[in-house]
Amino acid sequence: MEHIDGVIARALAEADVSFAELDGIAATGAPANRGVIVGVTTGKAIALARGLPFLAINHLEGHALSARLSDDVAFPYLLLLVSAGIVSC
Repeated sequence: MEHIDGVIARALAEADVSFAELDGIAATGAPANRGVIVGVTTGKAIALARGLPFLAINHLEGHALSARLSDDVAFPYLLLLVSAGIVSC
C-alpha cells in the first residue's frame, strides 16, 4: 500500500502516457491477497475519479498471461502456476 502511488507513476512514465490519455483501468482481482486488494481498490478509485471503465482480471490468469507481456511468448505455451491457496474477497 505504501508503494502503489510510485508504481502507478512509474508505469505511466515508462509508457509515456498521462491519466488523460487512458481509455480504461484494469487490475487483477480475485482470487486475492492483500496486495491484489490494494491494486483493485486503487484501480476502481482511479476509474471512478476519471470516469473510466474498470476491468477486473483474474489474478491467476494475470500471472499466466504475463509472459506474453514481458517476453512476447507466443501461444501456445506451457505454464506451471503454483498457488499457496485462495482467499475470497
